[in-house]
Amino acid sequence: MVIFILSGLQIHFPTGRVYSWNNTPTGDSLAYVLNEPDMHTFRYLPINIDPYLIFFDKRGHKHHFKVRYYYIKTRNSNNENTNAWLGYGEYNFHSRLRIKSVIFDFVTGASFSYSSVESAIFGKRNSTNAAAFFQMDTRLFDQLTLTCGIRGEIYKLDTLPLATAEHSLSGPVIFRLGANYAILKATHIRGSFGLGYRYPSIAEKYVKTIRANQYVIPNPELKPESSWSAELGFNQGFKLASWIGYIDLAGFVTQYDDMLEFTVAPNKEKVKYYPSVPPLFVFWSENISDTRISGLEVSAMGQGKIGNVTANLLIGYTYMHPIDRNYDPFGPDSLKYQGRSNILNWRFKHTAKGDMECSYKGFMVGFTTFINSFMENIDPLIELIPGVKAYREAHHGPTYSVDARVGYSLNEQTKLTFIAKNLTNKQNSIRPAYVEAPRNYTLQLSYEF
Repeated sequence: MVIFILSGLQIHFPTGRVYSWNNTPTGDSLAYVLNEPDMHTFRYLPINIDPYLIFFDKRGHKHHFKVRYYYIKTRNSNNENTNAWLGYGEYNFHSRLRIKSVIFDFVTGASFSYSSVESAIFGKRNSTNAAAFFQMDTRLFDQLTLTCGIRGEIYKLDTLPLATAEHSLSGPVIFRLGANYAILKATHIRGSFGLGYRYPSIAEKYVKTIRANQYVIPNPELKPESSWSAELGFNQGFKLASWIGYIDLAGFVTQYDDMLEFTVAPNKEKVKYYPSVPPLFVFWSENISDTRISGLEVSAMGQGKIGNVTANLLIGYTYMHPIDRNYDPFGPDSLKYQGRSNILNWRFKHTAKGDMECSYKGFMVGFTTFINSFMENIDPLIELIPGVKAYREAHHGPTYSVDARVGYSLNEQTKLTFIAKNLTNKQNSIRPAYVEAPRNYTLQLSYEF
Protein backbone atom coordinates (compact mmCIF):
# COMPACT_ATOMS: atom_id res chain seq x y z
CA MET A 1 0.00 0.00 0.00
CA VAL A 2 1.38 3.37 -1.03
CA ILE A 3 -0.30 6.63 -0.07
CA PHE A 4 0.87 9.91 -1.59
CA ILE A 5 -0.32 13.25 -0.25
CA LEU A 6 0.36 16.70 -1.70
CA SER A 7 -1.12 19.76 -0.05
CA GLY A 8 -0.48 23.48 -0.12
CA LEU A 9 -1.96 26.69 1.20
CA GLN A 10 -1.60 30.30 0.12
CA ILE A 11 -2.41 32.89 2.77
CA HIS A 12 -2.31 36.65 2.30
CA PHE A 13 -3.48 39.05 4.98
CA PRO A 14 -2.69 42.40 6.63
CA THR A 15 -2.34 42.16 10.38
CA GLY A 16 -1.05 43.99 13.42
CA ARG A 17 0.86 42.03 16.04
CA VAL A 18 0.47 43.20 19.61
CA TYR A 19 3.60 42.69 21.71
CA SER A 20 2.85 45.17 24.50
CA TRP A 21 0.09 47.63 25.27
CA ASN A 22 0.33 51.38 24.76
CA ASN A 23 0.22 52.39 28.43
CA THR A 24 -2.45 51.59 30.95
CA PRO A 25 -2.38 52.38 34.68
CA THR A 26 -5.13 49.94 35.68
CA GLY A 27 -6.77 48.70 32.49
CA ASP A 28 -8.35 51.50 30.44
CA SER A 29 -8.98 51.38 26.69
CA LEU A 30 -5.31 52.09 25.86
CA ALA A 31 -4.59 48.51 26.93
CA TYR A 32 -6.01 47.47 23.54
CA VAL A 33 -3.72 49.86 21.61
CA LEU A 34 -0.33 48.76 20.31
CA ASN A 35 2.75 50.27 21.94
CA GLU A 36 4.44 50.60 18.56
CA PRO A 37 2.19 49.74 15.61
CA ASP A 38 3.64 46.72 13.87
CA MET A 39 1.40 46.51 10.82
CA HIS A 40 2.68 44.28 8.04
CA THR A 41 1.29 42.34 5.14
CA PHE A 42 2.11 38.64 5.36
CA ARG A 43 2.05 35.97 2.65
CA TYR A 44 2.56 32.30 3.44
CA LEU A 45 3.07 29.45 1.00
CA PRO A 46 3.47 26.06 2.74
CA ILE A 47 3.71 22.83 0.73
CA ASN A 48 4.11 19.32 2.11
CA ILE A 49 4.49 15.95 0.38
CA ASP A 50 3.87 12.89 2.59
CA PRO A 51 4.26 9.51 0.92
CA TYR A 52 4.43 6.38 3.04
CA LEU A 53 4.54 2.66 2.53
CA ILE A 54 3.20 -0.14 4.72
CA PHE A 55 3.62 -3.83 3.99
CA PHE A 56 3.69 -7.17 5.84
CA ASP A 57 6.33 -9.81 5.17
CA LYS A 58 5.76 -13.58 5.07
CA ARG A 59 6.15 -13.87 8.85
CA GLY A 60 3.51 -11.23 9.51
CA HIS A 61 5.98 -8.53 10.51
CA LYS A 62 4.89 -4.98 9.70
CA HIS A 63 7.24 -2.58 7.89
CA HIS A 64 6.36 1.10 7.82
CA PHE A 65 8.29 3.65 5.75
CA LYS A 66 7.33 7.29 6.15
CA VAL A 67 8.80 10.29 4.29
CA ARG A 68 7.97 13.98 4.43
CA TYR A 69 9.11 16.97 2.42
CA TYR A 70 7.94 20.30 3.77
CA TYR A 71 8.63 23.69 2.22
CA ILE A 72 7.48 27.12 3.37
CA LYS A 73 8.03 30.56 1.94
CA THR A 74 7.00 33.68 3.85
CA ARG A 75 7.00 37.23 2.61
CA ASN A 76 6.11 40.35 4.55
CA SER A 77 6.27 44.06 4.01
CA ASN A 78 9.19 44.67 6.40
CA ASN A 79 11.44 42.39 4.31
CA GLU A 80 11.89 39.79 7.05
CA ASN A 81 11.42 37.01 4.50
CA THR A 82 12.03 33.32 5.04
CA ASN A 83 12.64 30.31 2.82
CA ALA A 84 12.85 26.94 4.57
CA TRP A 85 12.54 23.26 3.82
CA LEU A 86 12.60 20.06 5.84
CA GLY A 87 13.25 16.50 4.75
CA TYR A 88 12.25 13.69 7.12
CA GLY A 89 12.38 9.91 6.86
CA GLU A 90 11.39 7.20 9.33
CA TYR A 91 11.34 3.40 9.32
CA ASN A 92 9.40 1.30 11.83
CA PHE A 93 9.54 -2.48 12.21
CA HIS A 94 6.66 -4.09 14.15
CA SER A 95 6.94 -7.67 15.36
CA ARG A 96 5.19 -9.92 17.86
CA LEU A 97 6.57 -12.71 20.01
CA ARG A 98 4.49 -15.21 21.97
CA ILE A 99 6.01 -17.04 24.96
CA LYS A 100 3.36 -19.47 26.22
CA SER A 101 0.34 -17.25 26.92
CA VAL A 102 2.27 -13.96 27.05
CA ILE A 103 2.48 -11.79 23.94
CA PHE A 104 5.24 -9.22 23.47
CA ASP A 105 4.85 -6.45 20.88
CA PHE A 106 8.06 -4.83 19.63
CA VAL A 107 8.63 -1.66 17.64
CA THR A 108 12.13 -0.78 16.47
CA GLY A 109 13.12 1.93 14.06
CA ALA A 110 15.22 4.87 13.06
CA SER A 111 14.59 8.40 11.82
CA PHE A 112 16.60 11.07 10.05
CA SER A 113 15.85 14.70 9.26
CA TYR A 114 17.63 17.56 7.58
CA SER A 115 16.41 21.14 7.49
CA SER A 116 17.66 24.29 5.83
CA VAL A 117 16.37 27.77 6.51
CA GLU A 118 17.37 31.16 5.23
CA SER A 119 15.83 34.12 7.00
CA ALA A 120 16.50 37.79 7.54
CA ILE A 121 16.18 37.33 11.30
CA PHE A 122 18.61 34.46 11.89
CA GLY A 123 20.59 34.06 8.67
CA LYS A 124 21.18 30.79 6.81
CA ARG A 125 21.14 27.71 9.05
CA ASN A 126 21.20 23.96 8.53
CA SER A 127 20.44 21.24 11.04
CA THR A 128 20.66 17.44 11.03
CA ASN A 129 19.00 15.01 13.43
CA ALA A 130 19.20 11.22 13.58
CA ALA A 131 17.72 8.81 16.10
CA ALA A 132 17.21 5.09 16.76
CA PHE A 133 14.53 3.73 19.08
CA PHE A 134 13.03 0.55 20.54
CA GLN A 135 9.77 -0.10 22.39
CA MET A 136 8.21 -3.19 23.93
CA ASP A 137 4.62 -3.66 25.17
CA THR A 138 3.15 -6.68 26.90
CA ARG A 139 0.10 -7.69 28.90
CA LEU A 140 0.30 -10.07 31.87
CA PHE A 141 -2.50 -11.91 33.68
CA ASP A 142 -5.10 -9.94 31.64
CA GLN A 143 -4.69 -7.13 34.16
CA LEU A 144 -1.18 -5.69 33.93
CA THR A 145 0.10 -3.80 30.87
CA LEU A 146 3.80 -2.94 30.73
CA THR A 147 5.62 -0.58 28.38
CA CYS A 148 9.31 0.22 28.05
CA GLY A 149 11.29 2.11 25.44
CA ILE A 150 14.73 3.55 24.74
CA ARG A 151 15.97 6.17 22.30
CA GLY A 152 19.37 7.43 21.20
CA GLU A 153 19.76 10.67 19.29
CA ILE A 154 22.40 12.87 17.66
CA TYR A 155 22.06 16.44 16.46
CA LYS A 156 24.18 18.81 14.43
CA LEU A 157 23.58 22.52 13.79
CA ASP A 158 25.63 24.34 11.14
CA THR A 159 29.35 23.78 11.74
CA LEU A 160 28.98 23.20 15.48
CA PRO A 161 30.35 19.89 16.82
CA LEU A 162 28.10 16.85 16.61
CA ALA A 163 25.93 16.69 19.74
CA THR A 164 24.66 13.56 21.48
CA ALA A 165 21.68 13.48 23.85
CA GLU A 166 23.84 13.10 26.96
CA HIS A 167 21.33 12.90 29.81
CA SER A 168 22.68 13.41 33.31
CA LEU A 169 20.96 10.22 34.49
CA SER A 170 21.49 7.85 31.57
CA GLY A 171 24.21 9.14 29.25
CA PRO A 172 23.54 8.99 25.50
CA VAL A 173 20.28 6.98 25.77
CA ILE A 174 16.98 8.15 27.19
CA PHE A 175 14.24 5.74 28.26
CA ARG A 176 10.70 5.52 29.55
CA LEU A 177 8.81 2.91 31.60
CA GLY A 178 5.09 2.58 32.16
CA ALA A 179 2.58 0.25 33.80
CA ASN A 180 -1.21 0.07 33.97
CA TYR A 181 -2.98 -2.34 36.32
CA ALA A 182 -6.69 -3.12 36.13
CA ILE A 183 -7.88 -3.63 39.71
CA LEU A 184 -11.45 -4.14 38.48
CA LYS A 185 -13.06 -3.91 35.05
CA ALA A 186 -13.43 -0.12 35.21
CA THR A 187 -10.80 0.67 37.86
CA HIS A 188 -7.18 1.25 36.85
CA ILE A 189 -4.01 2.53 38.42
CA ARG A 190 -1.01 3.58 36.33
CA GLY A 191 2.53 4.76 36.78
CA SER A 192 5.26 5.98 34.46
CA PHE A 193 8.79 7.31 34.52
CA GLY A 194 10.71 8.78 31.61
CA LEU A 195 13.62 10.94 30.58
CA GLY A 196 13.49 13.92 28.25
CA TYR A 197 16.03 15.89 26.27
CA ARG A 198 15.60 18.97 24.05
CA TYR A 199 18.09 20.77 21.85
CA PRO A 200 17.69 24.54 21.47
CA SER A 201 15.93 25.46 18.26
CA ILE A 202 17.50 27.57 15.52
CA ALA A 203 15.29 30.49 16.51
CA GLU A 204 16.24 30.23 20.19
CA LYS A 205 19.94 30.32 19.35
CA TYR A 206 20.11 32.81 16.50
CA VAL A 207 17.05 35.04 16.15
CA LYS A 208 17.76 38.79 15.99
CA THR A 209 14.86 41.14 15.35
CA ILE A 210 12.89 44.16 16.56
CA ARG A 211 9.19 44.06 17.31
CA ALA A 212 7.16 47.00 18.63
CA ASN A 213 10.30 48.67 20.00
CA GLN A 214 11.28 45.44 21.73
CA TYR A 215 14.58 43.80 20.77
CA VAL A 216 15.42 40.10 20.52
CA ILE A 217 19.05 38.98 20.36
CA PRO A 218 20.66 35.57 19.76
CA ASN A 219 22.26 33.34 22.36
CA PRO A 220 24.54 30.89 20.52
CA GLU A 221 25.86 29.53 23.87
CA LEU A 222 22.56 27.90 24.79
CA LYS A 223 22.83 24.39 26.19
CA PRO A 224 20.24 21.61 25.74
CA GLU A 225 17.79 21.07 28.56
CA SER A 226 17.25 17.62 30.04
CA SER A 227 14.52 16.34 32.31
CA TRP A 228 12.91 13.38 33.99
CA SER A 229 9.23 13.00 34.76
CA ALA A 230 7.09 10.63 36.78
CA GLU A 231 3.35 10.15 37.14
CA LEU A 232 1.07 8.05 39.33
CA GLY A 233 -2.60 7.98 38.39
CA PHE A 234 -5.98 6.42 39.18
CA ASN A 235 -8.91 6.11 36.78
CA GLN A 236 -12.43 5.03 37.70
CA GLY A 237 -15.07 4.45 35.06
CA PHE A 238 -18.74 4.62 35.92
CA LYS A 239 -22.20 3.98 34.53
CA LEU A 240 -25.19 5.57 36.21
CA ALA A 241 -28.58 5.15 34.52
CA SER A 242 -28.02 6.53 31.00
CA TRP A 243 -24.73 8.22 31.94
CA ILE A 244 -21.26 6.83 31.35
CA GLY A 245 -17.89 8.44 32.02
CA TYR A 246 -14.79 8.40 34.16
CA ILE A 247 -13.00 10.22 36.97
CA ASP A 248 -9.22 10.52 36.76
CA LEU A 249 -6.73 11.55 39.45
CA ALA A 250 -2.98 11.91 38.82
CA GLY A 251 0.07 13.22 40.63
CA PHE A 252 3.10 14.26 38.61
CA VAL A 253 6.60 15.65 38.93
CA THR A 254 9.02 16.87 36.24
CA GLN A 255 12.57 17.95 37.01
CA TYR A 256 14.64 20.01 34.55
CA ASP A 257 18.36 20.66 34.29
CA ASP A 258 19.37 23.82 32.38
CA MET A 259 15.75 24.73 31.68
CA LEU A 260 15.29 26.96 28.62
CA GLU A 261 13.13 30.06 28.84
CA PHE A 262 12.65 33.34 26.96
CA THR A 263 13.64 36.16 29.30
CA VAL A 264 15.24 39.60 29.59
CA ALA A 265 18.88 39.58 28.46
CA PRO A 266 21.59 40.93 30.80
CA ASN A 267 23.11 44.35 30.15
CA LYS A 268 26.47 42.97 29.05
CA GLU A 269 24.73 41.12 26.21
CA LYS A 270 22.68 44.16 25.16
CA VAL A 271 25.71 46.27 24.34
CA LYS A 272 27.23 43.59 22.08
CA TYR A 273 24.42 44.17 19.58
CA TYR A 274 23.30 47.71 20.38
CA PRO A 275 26.38 49.49 21.83
CA SER A 276 25.36 53.09 21.20
CA VAL A 277 21.94 53.27 22.85
CA PRO A 278 21.09 49.99 24.56
CA PRO A 279 17.32 49.53 24.49
CA LEU A 280 15.42 49.25 27.74
CA PHE A 281 14.18 45.78 26.93
CA VAL A 282 16.25 43.20 25.11
CA PHE A 283 15.09 39.60 25.21
CA TRP A 284 16.78 36.27 24.50
CA SER A 285 16.53 32.57 25.30
CA GLU A 286 18.50 31.47 28.34
CA ASN A 287 19.20 28.39 30.46
CA ILE A 288 17.57 29.98 33.48
CA SER A 289 18.15 27.35 36.18
CA ASP A 290 17.48 23.82 37.41
CA THR A 291 13.78 23.52 38.18
CA ARG A 292 11.09 21.15 39.41
CA ILE A 293 7.38 21.23 38.55
CA SER A 294 5.14 18.98 40.62
CA GLY A 295 1.41 18.89 41.02
CA LEU A 296 -1.95 17.18 40.94
CA GLU A 297 -4.58 16.82 38.20
CA VAL A 298 -8.24 15.87 38.60
CA SER A 299 -10.56 15.45 35.64
CA ALA A 300 -13.96 13.97 34.89
CA MET A 301 -15.86 13.24 31.70
CA GLY A 302 -19.46 12.19 31.33
CA GLN A 303 -21.95 11.55 28.54
CA GLY A 304 -25.63 10.85 28.93
CA LYS A 305 -29.18 11.92 28.27
CA ILE A 306 -31.55 14.33 29.94
CA GLY A 307 -34.85 13.31 28.40
CA ASN A 308 -34.24 13.43 24.65
CA VAL A 309 -31.27 15.78 24.99
CA THR A 310 -27.76 14.32 24.68
CA ALA A 311 -25.29 15.97 27.05
CA ASN A 312 -21.47 15.89 27.21
CA LEU A 313 -19.53 17.22 30.18
CA LEU A 314 -15.79 17.66 30.74
CA ILE A 315 -14.21 19.31 33.79
CA GLY A 316 -10.64 19.47 35.04
CA TYR A 317 -8.47 21.06 37.70
CA THR A 318 -4.67 21.27 37.96
CA TYR A 319 -2.55 22.30 40.93
CA MET A 320 1.07 23.03 40.08
CA HIS A 321 4.07 23.84 42.28
CA PRO A 322 6.87 25.08 39.96
CA ILE A 323 10.09 25.89 41.85
CA ASP A 324 13.70 26.85 41.21
CA ARG A 325 15.92 24.16 42.71
CA ASN A 326 18.75 26.70 43.05
CA TYR A 327 16.64 29.21 44.96
CA ASP A 328 18.80 30.86 47.65
CA PRO A 329 17.71 34.35 48.78
CA PHE A 330 20.86 34.67 50.91
CA GLY A 331 23.40 33.31 48.43
CA PRO A 332 25.59 35.01 45.81
CA ASP A 333 22.54 35.55 43.54
CA SER A 334 20.41 37.03 46.32
CA LEU A 335 19.39 40.05 44.18
CA LYS A 336 17.82 37.67 41.69
CA TYR A 337 15.50 36.28 44.38
CA GLN A 338 14.99 39.41 46.50
CA GLY A 339 11.38 39.86 47.59
CA ARG A 340 10.22 36.82 45.61
CA SER A 341 8.73 33.49 46.58
CA ASN A 342 10.25 30.34 45.15
CA ILE A 343 7.78 30.07 42.27
CA LEU A 344 8.92 30.15 38.64
CA ASN A 345 8.04 33.12 36.49
CA TRP A 346 4.91 33.12 34.31
CA ARG A 347 3.23 30.17 36.03
CA PHE A 348 -0.28 29.72 37.43
CA LYS A 349 -0.47 27.49 40.51
CA HIS A 350 -4.16 26.74 39.99
CA THR A 351 -6.02 26.24 36.71
CA ALA A 352 -9.47 24.86 36.04
CA LYS A 353 -11.50 24.34 32.89
CA GLY A 354 -14.88 23.03 31.94
CA ASP A 355 -16.94 22.30 28.84
CA MET A 356 -20.59 21.37 28.52
CA GLU A 357 -22.52 20.68 25.32
CA CYS A 358 -26.12 19.63 24.76
CA SER A 359 -27.61 18.54 21.46
CA TYR A 360 -31.13 17.80 20.27
CA LYS A 361 -32.31 16.96 16.74
CA GLY A 362 -29.43 18.71 14.99
CA PHE A 363 -29.32 21.70 17.35
CA MET A 364 -26.38 22.23 19.70
CA VAL A 365 -25.56 24.63 22.52
CA GLY A 366 -22.38 24.63 24.54
CA PHE A 367 -20.29 26.56 27.04
CA THR A 368 -16.54 26.55 27.75
CA THR A 369 -14.85 28.23 30.68
CA PHE A 370 -11.41 28.48 32.27
CA ILE A 371 -10.03 30.07 35.41
CA ASN A 372 -6.39 30.74 36.33
CA SER A 373 -5.07 31.86 39.70
CA PHE A 374 -2.98 35.03 39.97
CA MET A 375 0.47 34.80 38.35
CA GLU A 376 2.68 35.16 41.44
CA ASN A 377 6.01 35.97 39.78
CA ILE A 378 7.18 37.61 36.60
CA ASP A 379 10.60 38.88 35.57
CA PRO A 380 11.13 42.01 37.74
CA LEU A 381 12.38 43.98 34.72
CA ILE A 382 9.07 43.41 32.94
CA GLU A 383 7.41 45.52 35.65
CA LEU A 384 9.33 48.49 34.21
CA ILE A 385 7.00 48.41 31.20
CA PRO A 386 4.56 51.27 31.83
CA GLY A 387 1.39 50.05 33.50
CA VAL A 388 2.45 46.47 34.27
CA LYS A 389 3.07 46.89 37.99
CA ALA A 390 -0.05 49.01 38.50
CA TYR A 391 -2.19 46.60 36.51
CA ARG A 392 -0.99 43.59 38.52
CA GLU A 393 -1.68 45.42 41.79
CA ALA A 394 -5.17 46.37 40.63
CA HIS A 395 -5.98 42.88 39.31
CA HIS A 396 -4.53 40.75 42.09
CA GLY A 397 -6.92 37.88 41.66
CA PRO A 398 -7.93 35.00 39.42
CA THR A 399 -8.50 35.33 35.68
CA TYR A 400 -11.46 33.68 33.99
CA SER A 401 -13.39 33.66 30.74
CA VAL A 402 -16.60 32.09 29.44
CA ASP A 403 -17.27 31.19 25.80
CA ALA A 404 -20.59 30.07 24.30
CA ARG A 405 -21.58 28.40 21.04
CA VAL A 406 -24.85 27.58 19.29
CA GLY A 407 -25.04 25.44 16.17
CA TYR A 408 -27.24 23.53 13.79
CA SER A 409 -26.30 20.60 11.56
CA LEU A 410 -27.90 21.20 8.16
CA ASN A 411 -26.95 17.67 7.11
CA GLU A 412 -24.24 15.08 7.88
CA GLN A 413 -21.52 17.18 6.22
CA THR A 414 -22.61 20.78 6.81
CA LYS A 415 -22.81 22.63 10.12
CA LEU A 416 -23.52 26.27 10.97
CA THR A 417 -22.17 27.57 14.31
CA PHE A 418 -22.36 30.93 16.09
CA ILE A 419 -19.56 31.45 18.65
CA ALA A 420 -19.29 34.13 21.33
CA LYS A 421 -15.85 34.48 22.94
CA ASN A 422 -15.37 36.12 26.35
CA LEU A 423 -19.12 36.23 26.87
CA THR A 424 -18.92 38.31 30.09
CA ASN A 425 -16.52 40.79 28.40
CA LYS A 426 -14.08 40.50 31.29
CA GLN A 427 -10.69 42.09 30.75
CA ASN A 428 -8.00 39.42 31.11
CA SER A 429 -4.23 39.72 31.02
CA ILE A 430 -2.70 36.24 30.89
CA ARG A 431 0.63 37.63 29.70
CA PRO A 432 1.94 40.87 31.30
CA ALA A 433 1.58 43.99 29.08
CA TYR A 434 -0.95 42.24 26.86
CA VAL A 435 -4.70 41.88 27.29
CA GLU A 436 -6.84 39.21 25.73
CA ALA A 437 -9.54 40.11 23.22
CA PRO A 438 -12.81 41.62 24.49
CA ARG A 439 -16.13 39.99 23.69
CA ASN A 440 -16.17 38.92 20.05
CA TYR A 441 -18.39 36.91 17.75
CA THR A 442 -17.79 34.40 14.96
CA LEU A 443 -20.20 32.87 12.47
CA GLN A 444 -18.77 29.61 11.14
CA LEU A 445 -19.92 27.39 8.29
CA SER A 446 -18.11 24.05 8.07
CA TYR A 447 -18.33 21.29 5.50
CA GLU A 448 -16.72 17.87 5.81
CA PHE A 449 -15.67 16.05 2.67
